[in-house]
Amino acid sequence: MKFWKVLGKNFKVLFRSKESAFIVVFGPLLIIMLVSFAFMRSSDLQISLGVFVPDETAEAKALLQSLSQNPVFSVTREGNVSSCIDKVEKGVLHTCLVLPEGFEIVPGRSNRIRFFVDTSRLNVAYQVREDVLGALNVQRANISKDLTEDILDALSFAEFMLERTEEDVASLGEGAGGVKDSLDELDSILTRASFSLPEVDVKMVRQAASRVENDANAVREKAIEILDRADLILNEYENDCDGCSNATLTKIAEYMDEMKVFREEVEGIYNDTPQNLFLLYNLLDRTDESLKMVKERFEEVELNNELAKEHIVSLKKNVDSLLEEIEGVRGGIRAVLDRFASLQFKSSEEIINPILTEVETVTPKVGREDVLLPYLLVLVVMFIALILPSMMVVKEKTSRASFRVFTTPTKGVYFVFTTFLATIIVISVQAMIILLLSYFFGFLPDLFVMQEAVFVTAVTVLFLAICFFSLVGMVIGFLSSTTEAATIASISVGSVLLFLSNVIVPVEQLSVLVRFNPYVVFSELLRKAFLFGESLGDAGVLLLLILVAIVVLLLLNVGLQLFLKKRFFMKRSGGAPVGAGRVVAPLVVGELSVVDLPSLLRAIEELTQGEYDELRSRGVISSWLRRELGESRLASRLARASKEKAVEILRSKIT
Repeated sequence: MKFWKVLGKNFKVLFRSKESAFIVVFGPLLIIMLVSFAFMRSSDLQISLGVFVPDETAEAKALLQSLSQNPVFSVTREGNVSSCIDKVEKGVLHTCLVLPEGFEIVPGRSNRIRFFVDTSRLNVAYQVREDVLGALNVQRANISKDLTEDILDALSFAEFMLERTEEDVASLGEGAGGVKDSLDELDSILTRASFSLPEVDVKMVRQAASRVENDANAVREKAIEILDRADLILNEYENDCDGCSNATLTKIAEYMDEMKVFREEVEGIYNDTPQNLFLLYNLLDRTDESLKMVKERFEEVELNNELAKEHIVSLKKNVDSLLEEIEGVRGGIRAVLDRFASLQFKSSEEIINPILTEVETVTPKVGREDVLLPYLLVLVVMFIALILPSMMVVKEKTSRASFRVFTTPTKGVYFVFTTFLATIIVISVQAMIILLLSYFFGFLPDLFVMQEAVFVTAVTVLFLAICFFSLVGMVIGFLSSTTEAATIASISVGSVLLFLSNVIVPVEQLSVLVRFNPYVVFSELLRKAFLFGESLGDAGVLLLLILVAIVVLLLLNVGLQLFLKKRFFMKRSGGAPVGAGRVVAPLVVGELSVVDLPSLLRAIEELTQGEYDELRSRGVISSWLRRELGESRLASRLARASKEKAVEILRSKIT
């Protein structure tokens, strides 16, 4: 029963202030409404790009057209560089792009494009730079692709012509080889050829002709002699053949006639022989002259043959040298062709982008609101958990009924625990409202709704975050003396934790210790649960450390409660002696510190009837009178008296 009363008291303290009630009830609704409006337009960042073009070249127009067609950029033409840079400094433009004069793609010229960006805008500077560089790289890649394709076309044509030239050189080598073979054969023929003539002695022919003439005379004489003897024989036979028949006689007459004819022929041959020999002699003379001419010609041919052989040897050497040169040219062509064939990249895409990068996200396909929801939830929990408990603790310390915390017989741990529990209940209700509204607006990831393990992990992380930041807020409240100081301290702590997180600057760019930022730890755990379905077992060690930190903070709050109670009594003590040197522990009533009966009278007079009745029902005043002043009888009378009666009793006691 006592527990619920103390817990109810904390809620009364919380909702007594209109500001606290507004934060508790309408804070989550306001946050979700603002987030809904913020993400109602879910397109990516549109970069306002200012461009200064000194010369209107075809390449500049093509680049401007490419940038204008990109939905990421809002392109604006600027008249000069200074105004373009000035707009970047004022935040009118995200970046300024300055093209060089005479922007053209020509050999031997390097075109330098400058762009100016405000790097002090950490939230967009790097994205702007990457997007602009990406667009320029695309344009540069297109130009490089065109130039590379021209080079590849030239190389392909050169390869084709070299292949044809190799074939022609091969044919030329074969022709030169054939010429060499023909020269070898001709050399062999000329070597085998013989130009020596046998000696022909015309004189011997003349001598033979003379011998023929002499033999002809001898033959004539011998023939005449034979013919004469034949005639003689035939005449004798005719004379002796008186009794021969006519046929025989006729036959003898025929023989004799034949002998006459033969004699005439012999005489004719003999008579023709000198003439024939004369002709033969003339022919021999002419033959002798012809032989001399033929010999001269053969000698000339032999000389020309030697010259031809020398030329053939020289030609063979030249052909051999030509063949070597042809083989050298052919080898060079083949080496170039082999080098072409060894090229592994034969397309412009492979040359420009030898390494293709493909970025694949490990996160599911979700919107930006799904990615930012974990950070937003932890952010809301952090600020509310820092502000609410600090305000509750400070209000309880500075309220007119704050003396109850220090004078009641209830232990200080009890008040710390009930304050902590009240804070957890309030912030848990707010977190539930935020989750319900996020589900209504479609911000919650599917894993949180569909998988029980993810739901348990996310709820556990949120609960631990509420516990951790609530305890930190209570520490701030114990260390603060006013609600304003507690609020400023809570906002300052939350702002520092927020600044040193992924929301502003990536923690990878900061110190390693920043990664242990509680806001970073809880938001990353919640993000992994929402997007990757991380379970409690995956973050077991980290959750154990968080539990240890929560226990340490809880003990710290208890220690602060005890320390402040002791400090409160020591500070408020007026040093009034009671009995044998005993110091009275002051009683705080409203804003007054009671150390004796007069101060008690003034405190009761300033209390409202309700406040006095609450103190009387709890027995705070009567207990203090018995314990500190030893006034048991007075305590008994005041325990049953109303406010007016108590004032009357105290006045009579004092006077």
